[in-house]
Amino acid sequence: MAGTDGAAFPFWSPDSRSIGFFAGSKLKRIDASGGPPLTLCDAPLPRGGSWSQDGVILFTPSVNVPIHRVSSSGGVATPVTTLDPSKNESTHRWPQFLPDGRHFIYLAGTPFTSKESSTNAVLMGSLDSKESKLLFHAHSGALYVSGHILFLRVNTLMAQPFDAEHLELTGDPFPIADPVQEDEISLRSVFSVSQNGLLAYLGGTSAVNRELVWLDRGGKRVGQVPGVEAYAAPRISPDGKKLAYTLNSPAYDIWSYDVVRGVKTRLTFASLSGQGDLGPVWSPDSLRVAYTSSRAGKFAIYQKPADGSGSEEPLLEGTNIVLYPNDWSPDGKVLAYQQATQGVNGVWMLPLSGERKPSAFVESQLTAFVSAFSPDGKWLAYCSSESGEQKVYVVPFPGPGGKWQISPGGGCYPRWRHDGKELFYLSNDNKIMAVAVSANGPSFVIGAITPLFETLVYRSVLGAYDVTADGQRFIITYEPAQSDAAITLIENWDAEMKRK
Repeated sequence: MAGTDGAAFPFWSPDSRSIGFFAGSKLKRIDASGGPPLTLCDAPLPRGGSWSQDGVILFTPSVNVPIHRVSSSGGVATPVTTLDPSKNESTHRWPQFLPDGRHFIYLAGTPFTSKESSTNAVLMGSLDSKESKLLFHAHSGALYVSGHILFLRVNTLMAQPFDAEHLELTGDPFPIADPVQEDEISLRSVFSVSQNGLLAYLGGTSAVNRELVWLDRGGKRVGQVPGVEAYAAPRISPDGKKLAYTLNSPAYDIWSYDVVRGVKTRLTFASLSGQGDLGPVWSPDSLRVAYTSSRAGKFAIYQKPADGSGSEEPLLEGTNIVLYPNDWSPDGKVLAYQQATQGVNGVWMLPLSGERKPSAFVESQLTAFVSAFSPDGKWLAYCSSESGEQKVYVVPFPGPGGKWQISPGGGCYPRWRHDGKELFYLSNDNKIMAVAVSANGPSFVIGAITPLFETLVYRSVLGAYDVTADGQRFIITYEPAQSDAAITLIENWDAEMKRK
């Protein structure tokens, strides 16, 4: 549909004539028959929406904020739920109205936890109160239809009988499909239901058929890390001898791969306790790795020796605000990280000596993230959606100074060549772009921009690829098209219940 480029998480109006969706850090709506979209309000990192017959839209505008409401005609969005840190809640997402148009169900909990843990739960809320009611524990989002709440138990789709008039559970859940996929990063169950007995779902356990492959500047495969697993956010050590990456299934841990010896080593073991470690970045001397850890609903940044020996050390203590390390300054004195304050990602700096008091470096009303220091430490590249779509910018570090837009079109995930004369990024249409750059005193000079190759790459909030110091090889989180993936459609999935 025209005007819906970059759209995510669409949802229907009650009369099926309009579609709500998220694009360009905004909540929008569009007539199903076509026409221009209408912008309703800000939504920088959305996690689902639902539309009532009274013209109210519930939605989650970002990753660590409560559920908000806004008129389907647009206006000021206001929160309708309250995060409860005592219950390990760092997010409320995937709301869905119940038939009365006043009550709704939603997922509460924290990302990066094991599917088997009891941290996350499906709650019932109300437009008339910020009080909530626990319905049952589940790892990802749920949907109500025809007297049942459908949800995933690990990867089995379950139906929980629910009395929508008295707002209470009425029996035991029972399985209706298996296996059904879950998007582990967003805690989204990959199924949908209609009011007339149709059920559609994507089969499988999860999208874990990713590879870590080496590509040259022409996109030719020149090697790979053995195995097909849930790889994410690879980072090459400064000495070029190792890779660090996140393995995000069945939970989240940091691993390293010795490029010379061909040996994989598990560096963290948080998933054994239902927690999660992710997003590794290397110290300049290649001896340590910093990473985010999600524990009991709180996020913190830790470091530990890259050889797996010794214990971890906290760099930034736990908070209910989502944060991820981005890069370590070349002099080893500062860690750049992104922090989703009030749901909007900004680039922050954490000194690694003294009081270690963090400070905001790039703040805006829209998201800014995935930052990278230049090799001389005098510049910082980052991605921002301040123009309406994600683009790459460069600013002097530690500032102040100007700001230069690197990507003329959409792009993100900046990486530097070691001599500082080339900057790479991933375009919105999955091309690795190379930009000739140089510094002239306080000015930053942008030269030719060259597309190197196009590839299928798995993107996450943490990263998608990395590049060797000489800019000649790229390690890509390769996600091949799933030729065997299929949407299963079941008609009259509730016919057996209706006969009882």
